[in-house]
Amino acid sequence: MKKLKLKALELGVTEVLTREQLKNVLGGDSGSGGSGGTYGLGFCSFFGTCGTWPVIMYNSDNPDAANQAQNHADSVCMILGTCCTDVDCPGAD
Repeated sequence: MKKLKLKALELGVTEVLTREQLKNVLGGDSGSGGSGGTYGLGFCSFFGTCGTWPVIMYNSDNPDAANQAQNHADSVCMILGTCCTDVDCPGAD
């Protein structure tokens, strides 16, 4: 029987948001289990030929959160290089 070896996927960037940064992006301040408010959940769309794309979510009803997500997504696209041609986060200016 042939042995198989798995190779770890090495991505150039690993980013972890703090709880406070996540609140700024998603909005709200209710604790776990709280009812919290309702909001539109937005996702940034990446375009190009990269094999994998990050997932960036934000409160699409909050223009500041949408703009922050757009700026973050633009930075990620620049880091990914030529395989990332554009990013769109609906609700951003």
